Amino acid sequence: MPRTFDAHRVISELVGTTITTPGRDAPNIVLRVDGPNVIVGTTTSPAGEPVPIAKVQEGLDLLSSDGEVRITPETFGRYRRSSFIGAVLASLPGTDVSGLPTVVRLANASPFRDQLQQACALAAAPRSTAATDAADPLQRLVVHTLPATLRRILGDEAIYKVAGSAGQQNFAWAETPWISVFDRRVTETAQKGHYLAYLFRKDGAGVALTLMQAVTGSGGRSRLLAQAERFRRFLDATAITDLETAPLDLGGNAQRTINYEAGNIVGRWMPANAMPHDALLVADLQRFLSLYRQTIERLDEEDAEASTDAPDEARSGTEAKRYRWHLRAEGRNSVIARKAKEHKDWTCEICSRAFVAELGELGKRCIDAHHLEPFSPLDAGPRKLSYKVDFAVVCANCHRLVHSKTPPLSPGAVRAIINP
Repeated sequence: MPRTFDAHRVISELVGTTITTPGRDAPNIVLRVDGPNVIVGTTTSPAGEPVPIAKVQEGLDLLSSDGEVRITPETFGRYRRSSFIGAVLASLPGTDVSGLPTVVRLANASPFRDQLQQACALAAAPRSTAATDAADPLQRLVVHTLPATLRRILGDEAIYKVAGSAGQQNFAWAETPWISVFDRRVTETAQKGHYLAYLFRKDGAGVALTLMQAVTGSGGRSRLLAQAERFRRFLDATAITDLETAPLDLGGNAQRTINYEAGNIVGRWMPANAMPHDALLVADLQRFLSLYRQTIERLDEEDAEASTDAPDEARSGTEAKRYRWHLRAEGRNSVIARKAKEHKDWTCEICSRAFVAELGELGKRCIDAHHLEPFSPLDAGPRKLSYKVDFAVVCANCHRLVHSKTPPLSPGAVRAIINP
């Protein structure tokens, strides 16, 4: 049986949204998951009625195996809520809906799959130049075409940055071409943090989708393996049993490739000659994004637990989560924090002390970037931030004073306290 969708994961992504019955546009509000059922609100039952998730899985399995599903009660053993199953199937990217009775089918076009297969073939082909060439088909595909496709799928450039590489400009071609998805609040570069990546095998046999860590830094392979194990402990072990948790096999011998292999946290191998349809590729991407978010939240928890400045009301529950978002905005995204510090010339906006002018490079360690929006109003986490307007630059001592109250004091209020 071909690889199929997982109904629990598909339903979980839909909780809190409204999907419509294909052909009739009747609303189905996915309220919550309750054990083996999903609770669905409709116009006639706004409080919700249970639908067995196993029935949704039947529809997903049929879609994977047959490529289409006729949405009638008879298809599902005369089950009367078949219309909701149809709504779930129709909500999947890469599906088409037609006819009465309604048929949901995998779309004929599957551009993401086609582009991945093309990249696999090009990765194995000889290059026409010794150094990377912007006109080379692999370079165009990996640097421009595939990232553009991923951006359309993700649909949120405020959160996600997508970039690809087949080698540094004007240098030798990379043994392992890659395309990465970065959560901007964690990192915007493959040199830091952790992120998602599509890594193409040298011989073109396939591509791995992986949640991986940056491979630069000291410690080599042993550090990467230990760090990968640490990240895996952040995840539910029962939810990743079908994924690759050992080092990947990318078929190369360059040190960077070997490090990529060891940097894998969890991955899925996709053979070029059996590349899934776009609907499954997108479902896999959404799954890996969920795993990515889980690891980010656990890292946030560790940061918050290590912080001695957290107000008492931010120790648990919603306020703790909001406080963690606040710390992430200020700390882990070192790119935007550094830009804010550079923009304000590494000078504390409260006490006016110019640490770099006094201490040189060492003075940079005394300066923090303070996210100006109080953490208590944050309901969806900080999104794309402007280093020019969303941050104040303050020294470590003044920063502690800012966070001595809930909500945090404004830089102006602290300035008034220390300079009455």
